[in-house]
Amino acid sequence: PTPDRPDTVPGLIELEIPGGTIRLMGSVDRVDESPDGLEIIDYKTGGVKTAAEIRDGKAFQLPTYLAAISRIAGTPPRGMTYLQVPTDGAIKNHDVTKFNRKDAYDVNQLVTERLPERLARMLGAVRNGVFLHTPFASPDKACKWCDYASSCGRRADVIAERAQRLAEEETPEVEHVYLPDKGEA
Repeated sequence: PTPDRPDTVPGLIELEIPGGTIRLMGSVDRVDESPDGLEIIDYKTGGVKTAAEIRDGKAFQLPTYLAAISRIAGTPPRGMTYLQVPTDGAIKNHDVTKFNRKDAYDVNQLVTERLPERLARMLGAVRNGVFLHTPFASPDKACKWCDYASSCGRRADVIAERAQRLAEEETPEVEHVYLPDKGEA
C-alpha cells in the first residue's frame, strides 16, 4: 500500500496457466465487485483497446488482470471497462465486454478458458524463441500507404505463411506458435 493508493498490494501476482506460471506486476485503477462478479476499470488519458482486440487476442492487459484478481478474490469475472479521461473533454466509457450494442461475448469464458490457453501459447513461444508479430486486422489499416509493407513482416499473409512453414517442420516449437483470432479490429 502507498499513501495515495492504500488498496494496492505490493509485489508480483502469480497467475497459473497451462504449462507454467506468469508473474504480473502493475496496478489496476479500479475493481468493482457486485453479486455477479468483478469488473476491472482502467482510466486512460490516451487511446483504448477495443472489444474486438480483446476478444480476438490482440490486447491482454485487462483480461489478464481480471483473471488474476478474480482468482485471488475467488469471485467470477464480470466485466472490463476503459474510462477515457481526456484532458480537454468529457469522460468516455468504453465497456470492452460488449462487441457491439446487441451482442456481448462471454467474459467468464474469455478469462477462464481462452486467455489461459493464449497466455500458455505465448509463454511457450517465448521459451522456444518462436514469437510472431501480431498481424494487422487488415492491410488497409496501416500497410496501404507504407513504403515498407512488402518487407515489414506484420502483414497477416506474411505471418500466416511463416506459421504454416513452422507447422510443416513438425518441431516441438510448433505447438507454441501464437496468432490472434481473425477478426476486424
